[in-house]
Amino acid sequence: MNTAVAAAAAAAASVLYALVRPTAHLPDPSTPSFTHTHASPDAISVEIPSDFKDQLLGSGTAGGSAAAALGLSGPWYKKATFYEKEYKAGPVPIMRCIAFLGFLNNMIILCTRIQRGPFCLPGQLIITWINYGICCAYIIYAVWADACSLFPPTWTYAKVHGANPFWCVVFIISTTLLFALQLQVVLIMVLYSYESNSTIWKYDCSAIFGDDQT
Repeated sequence: MNTAVAAAAAAAASVLYALVRPTAHLPDPSTPSFTHTHASPDAISVEIPSDFKDQLLGSGTAGGSAAAALGLSGPWYKKATFYEKEYKAGPVPIMRCIAFLGFLNNMIILCTRIQRGPFCLPGQLIITWINYGICCAYIIYAVWADACSLFPPTWTYAKVHGANPFWCVVFIISTTLLFALQLQVVLIMVLYSYESNSTIWKYDCSAIFGDDQT
C-alpha cells in the first residue's frame, strides 16, 4: 500500500514539474529570422574618401568630389575659367580683391612695427622677418590661388565647403595666425642653437617708443 502511494506521489510530482518548469522558446532555425551572416575578416576595410587626395593636391578630378561639384576639376592653374560661382568685375573677383586690399594694408602696418622692433624683442628680429615673409606669401596664395587644397588651405577650399566671403576671410586669418604662432616657436627653437636665452628674450621697447617721441 505504501509503495503504491509513493509511486502515485512521484508520478504526480513529475507531472507537476513538467507543467511549471521554464522552457526556452527558441525560434525555428529554418526561419529567415534565425539566419546569421558572418562577415569575413578580409572583407572589412577602411576606405579613404575619394576626394581626399583631390582636396590635398588642389584638384577635383575624382567624380562626385566637392571640388568637382563646383566645376573645380583638374589642376587649378590650368583651368579655363578662374573663381567660378563668384561675383567678378571682368576676370577679377570682387570680394577677394576687397579682402586682399585689407590684408595688404595690415601687412604694411605690421612691416613698420617689425622694422622698429619685433614686439619689444629685438633678439628675435631675424626670425620674425622670416615668419613675416612666409605668412605674407601664404596670404597671397590663399586669396588668389583658385585651388581646393587641404594644405595650404585657401579661400577656394573654404568656399567649396560652404563658407561665404566673410567666413572665407575669417578662415584665412585664423589659419595664418595659427601657422605664424607655430612657425615662430619652431624658429625660436632653431635660434637657441646660436643665441643665448637672455639674448633671445631680451625685452627692449626703446626703438618703438623712441621713434614715437621724435
